[in-house]
Amino acid sequence: MKDGNYGRMEIQERFRAGDRAIVIDEQRKSETMQILQGYTAGKKISAINSRRQIFLNQIRYMDKSAAGVHILLCLILSLMAVWLYKRGAGRKDIVTVLMVSAGVLGIVSTAQIGHVFYPGMAELSESCFFNVRQIVALQMFLAGIMNLTVLCLIILFVGNGWKINFIQTGLYLFVPLVAAQCCGLGVLLSEAGRKNRYLLGMTGAFLTVFYLFLASKPGLYTMSALTVWGAAFAVGSLILGIQIKMLFMGIKRGEIICTN
Repeated sequence: MKDGNYGRMEIQERFRAGDRAIVIDEQRKSETMQILQGYTAGKKISAINSRRQIFLNQIRYMDKSAAGVHILLCLILSLMAVWLYKRGAGRKDIVTVLMVSAGVLGIVSTAQIGHVFYPGMAELSESCFFNVRQIVALQMFLAGIMNLTVLCLIILFVGNGWKINFIQTGLYLFVPLVAAQCCGLGVLLSEAGRKNRYLLGMTGAFLTVFYLFLASKPGLYTMSALTVWGAAFAVGSLILGIQIKMLFMGIKRGEIICTN
């Protein structure tokens, strides 16, 4: 601890020494001030105190490309369930497709968060109107709302169409989703994962193969196996909560935003 304090003091002293070596041209400083005053003259600057206005502005100025891909995937997943129903697909087929799709949805929603870090300029967000934690929190909120809305509608549709218990259908969808998000956040929490966006894609490909393997085990999809699915969902949700806390703590300490 003492060494750390000494190191910070030494760095601060070096900055002060560097500042003393800088000679400020008072005339140019005055000219610059006049130019800035000319630009700002007549412009109204007001602070925004409304939480609603802040929320709307954050949505307005955020990068919507990753969210657009997420919305498109949600629509494809919904249309796929309807298409399978019209084709008369069997119970095993719909469970397999939805498990894989939920896993892909989890990876894409995590990539939506990682999109903040991939350009390598997340540090600049701390000096803008919204800081990195606010941006990531909004991304996670919107992704969660979309996932819950789409999956709940699919649970109702599949439960009625294929006569599968709603709890079973929910676990078959939410366990792969939570597991994929845990793996995705695990990638983002690592320095290598934040520097290489393809690593998240490879994680998604591995999970797809793993879910296909699980779908080939009929014993996992009986009523007696619901306890295992429930335990997996509980453990996965706990791990996901811990990872989210670690993510925000890392951003606060400045350990995660420095991606280059």
